[in-house]
Amino acid sequence: MSDADFLIQLEQRSFGKDDIDHLWHLRVAWVYLKAHPWPIALQKVVDLLRTERNFGLGDIPYHHTLTIASLRIINVRISKADYDDFCDFLNDNQDLVDNMRGVIKRYYSEKAITSEAAQTSYVAPDLRPIE
Repeated sequence: MSDADFLIQLEQRSFGKDDIDHLWHLRVAWVYLKAHPWPIALQKVVDLLRTERNFGLGDIPYHHTLTIASLRIINVRISKADYDDFCDFLNDNQDLVDNMRGVIKRYYSEKAITSEAAQTSYVAPDLRPIE
């Protein structure tokens, strides 16, 4: 599916429970960041992920800091290279596919990322800035 078709699917909320996995989340970030400036992409991703549970997908937990931190990391990586497509991005950033939690831990201590505040609001990285 092309990025344009994937974006239409997201905007129409025409995806199902079986579509949603880690790669789906990475592609959500990719298409919104490629299609919109940072503040708009951020808002669209946050709105989508906060409402996933409302599309018959069960009780999918939402973690605000993980969402924003992941999106910031992806945005930084996109900005540092000229990727032709999502597959090129994934091939160059395999750590995001295989160990996103480990990537997050480069920036956040376990205490910071698992705090109650981090789940509901954005907590800045406490180990090093995302840049």
